[in-house]
Amino acid sequence: MTRGRLLAVVLIVGALLALLGWQARREELVRACLDSGGVWTGNACGPLRLRPILRRELQRSEGPRALPVSGSGSATAWTCRWT
Repeated sequence: MTRGRLLAVVLIVGALLALLGWQARREELVRACLDSGGVWTGNACGPLRLRPILRRELQRSEGPRALPVSGSGSATAWTCRWT
């Protein structure tokens, strides 16, 4: 094996070992975050924060709520509307 090939092999193996070590460390961080009840955001651990669109979809999926009909003049007139 020539000196150039040996150097290339050493560099590639070194890079591979560095990437495997980095991956193992990230997996430890994610596991610790999830075990503590947090949410992994890709670079840090934090609380679950719903984006506005997801929050709206969750509110819609709760189902209909009974709301008074506007302008009916009767406090007992109720209807079922999606909000």
